[in-house]
Amino acid sequence: MSMTQPAATFGRRNAAAPAKTYGAPTKPAAVSKEALYAPSNNHGIHYQRSADDTKTALMQVSKEKSMLVAYLLWFFLGGIGAHRFYCGKVASGLVQAGMMVFGVLTMVLIIGLPLVIAAGLWALVDAAFVHRWVRRHNEGQAY
Repeated sequence: MSMTQPAATFGRRNAAAPAKTYGAPTKPAAVSKEALYAPSNNHGIHYQRSADDTKTALMQVSKEKSMLVAYLLWFFLGGIGAHRFYCGKVASGLVQAGMMVFGVLTMVLIIGLPLVIAAGLWALVDAAFVHRWVRRHNEGQAY
């Protein structure tokens, strides 16, 4: 083997390809603003990148609500407002739960009967709204 012949290239597909150099980092490729702020759905994780600082990635976890779970909670625990807690309506869920619990505890005194009836009717009316609450939550809209 003479000195002018190249060394054997074991395992290389392209002998003419330049060897990788390690050293100073290279500049990242330019990215358009549309690509930086494009909405994506990566299994509920949304990344928002800043145009000024490409190293900063804010992760916002958005958990989608299940329509089936919401209606099962409404059907089995609707009187105490469990579906309202699940849909994010905590204040009205507390009021509904309080009405039902206080109504059941005072049922012996006949005072609780109107509260139980009112909480039950309220839960029946909620059946028409659960679908909208879950859909709006999953779309990211305020409800």
